[in-house]
Amino acid sequence: MPSLVNDFIRRPASSLFFILLMGVIAYIGIMHFKYNSEYGLDDSYITYRYAYNFAEGYGLVFNPGEKHYGSTAAGYAIIVGSISKAIAFAGTFLGINEPNNWDLRYLIPIVSRTISTFSLMVGALVLVLISRNALGAMAGNIAGGYTVLMLFFSNPSSSVVGHETYLFLVLWLLSSYLAIFFSRYYLSAIVLAVATTVRPDSILFAGVLFIAIGFISFRKIGLINTIKETRWPAVLYISIIAAWLLLMWIYYGQPFPETRIAKQAQVVLGHWALFGPNKILNYLSDNLRFSILVLMIIFLLASIASFFYLAAKRHNDLDVKINYNLNLLAFSAVWFIVAIGLVLAYTILNVTYWEWYAVPIWFAIVCMLPGLFIPVFANLESSSLLIKGLGLAGLASVIAAFAIFDRGHFLWLFNKMQVEQHINGHIGSYNGVIEILHLEHPEGTSIATAEPGHLGFALGPNFKVVDTLGLTSPGVARAILVGDMDYPFKTWAPQFLVSSWKGKFDPKQRAWFKETYRLHSELTDPYWTNALKGPYQLYEKIN
Repeated sequence: MPSLVNDFIRRPASSLFFILLMGVIAYIGIMHFKYNSEYGLDDSYITYRYAYNFAEGYGLVFNPGEKHYGSTAAGYAIIVGSISKAIAFAGTFLGINEPNNWDLRYLIPIVSRTISTFSLMVGALVLVLISRNALGAMAGNIAGGYTVLMLFFSNPSSSVVGHETYLFLVLWLLSSYLAIFFSRYYLSAIVLAVATTVRPDSILFAGVLFIAIGFISFRKIGLINTIKETRWPAVLYISIIAAWLLLMWIYYGQPFPETRIAKQAQVVLGHWALFGPNKILNYLSDNLRFSILVLMIIFLLASIASFFYLAAKRHNDLDVKINYNLNLLAFSAVWFIVAIGLVLAYTILNVTYWEWYAVPIWFAIVCMLPGLFIPVFANLESSSLLIKGLGLAGLASVIAAFAIFDRGHFLWLFNKMQVEQHINGHIGSYNGVIEILHLEHPEGTSIATAEPGHLGFALGPNFKVVDTLGLTSPGVARAILVGDMDYPFKTWAPQFLVSSWKGKFDPKQRAWFKETYRLHSELTDPYWTNALKGPYQLYEKIN
């Protein structure tokens, strides 16, 4: 904070621009929350049910009495459940009237969406600060402002709202910012440990970040001092994560979530596309703007030219500028390596593709944007008129690409976010089933479904929800991998069954089905009418 005050005194114009940027981030954040205030994913509601049961004392479980590690984001469930419970307690304690009586099933989705938007706002602020720290006040404002636009006015910034994705990504960003730019290794280790409880993928990021920290420290203080400075923060991170994994092992009987097995089981079912580099390339081509491609080309060409120029001339000014931006280059390299690592890891694991696997790749590129501006602003500060001209041409190229190719998209999305509501028709598509079960079985019953998220969350803890795909029900995914599609019915004999998506996981194709279940209701919903060209069915067990 003192540095910002001093900067305002020395450079009031750039500081006022920075304050304006903060106002823009706040305004866009509010607009983003309003736009996504009703949005959700079925996968998110799985975690919400864990959060609800945790907050209400049933344990960190999907079905009370059934300890199964069926959510990748157990740490996130604890965070969301705890915050929601605290809000409900405070509201009740203060006697504040609320139409939903502080029902956690009303609060939890709102809290999670708020966390998503707040995470993106914090991420935008950090990227602006990184730009100013490494590129200078005015140049940093320009690069940071561009990065803010690319962060918020892209489809991925709204595609997984309410999911844990944005939180763990911003925790990655915070940990790398603290470690690389301020050498706050202990605090960085703690932030990264929290991120790992939210998403186990964070272990990959931790490995890459520790290597980058070691490289920077080695360049500055040598090998021995690097080991002295980084060993205990590394031990702190490993200790926290080891304690978390041990806790999960004691509680669930396994240190890592079962979701990876479930995703591999989905491959066997053959209904969903596989994760692969081609899917990511298509995703990025749809969601990265043309001016980013121009900036990447400028960075690549400038990097190649600088390498040969330094090798031939050993130009002192340019050499000093490159050293000055070592931290920003290392920061960008971390995100580049992590993006490549995630693509390789998910491809090797051979899992099905979901958008929340692609969003981190997009976010990594956004985090690289300040670093991609290095050659542009380094050239602008050169004493050589030729080099300065190249920097000016590079900056003009990015501005022109934005004005010609990207401006229309940003204005369209800006106007859309102001006047429309982002809705996922899938959420709420089983409301007919929920109403029937609440009316006919208010004390609770059991139901099998291939989509347990919103259905299970809305039904509540009295209803046992059997997941026929194996995300939330123990043993199902492993049974699918060995060809046993009847495992959920042999194990739990659910009283009801929802039949919507067709395929290998639709039990209506089994020989025993007609003797065991009868049609209870056919229900229509706009989402299923569009997806199935007709109704979906609720079946009841024949007693």
